[in-house]
Amino acid sequence: MKQVAAVIGAGFVGKAHIEALRRLPVPVLGTLVSSGERSDAAAKALGLERAYKSVDEIAADAAVTVVHICTPNYVHFEQSAKLLRAGKHVLCEKPLAMDSRESATLVALAKETNRVGGVAHNLRYYPLCQQAKALIESGAIGKVNWRHWQSEFGSRRIFAGLADLSDGLELAAGIEAGRRVARGI
Repeated sequence: MKQVAAVIGAGFVGKAHIEALRRLPVPVLGTLVSSGERSDAAAKALGLERAYKSVDEIAADAAVTVVHICTPNYVHFEQSAKLLRAGKHVLCEKPLAMDSRESATLVALAKETNRVGGVAHNLRYYPLCQQAKALIESGAIGKVNWRHWQSEFGSRRIFAGLADLSDGLELAAGIEAGRRVARGI
């Protein structure tokens, strides 16, 4: 099944998600930002077909199969839960939720609805990762060995911070840490 995306949040990170989706290529139908008027302006500026007025509107849009959540941390749980219940795959910017109870609820929801839930967190271009790369390349800290892990929850994978830390370390050390794949997306 071909995925079709919507992105909640069109700030710096939301725009990066839209650009990445377009490069895959995964069609992005529309965006939702803080108000209807701002959604209209963002959709127009980004060349998107739809400007959503609410998470409920995205949840009800049968054309959307996956939603990227690029909003303030405190709304991640509510938005992710609503979209998983609506049958959408969800990729949420870090953190997934505000505590482990909320995270566990989202893991259970992804399993229950047979949807993919993922957390995006990329450190590749952070100055500390760039500095680590320079230290490794110069030999200043010796040989670096890295092992990648991921946790399996039922038949779906939930990716967390270590998976994304591996991205930064892969860049720094030039090591292929492992496969990073979310099935179904």
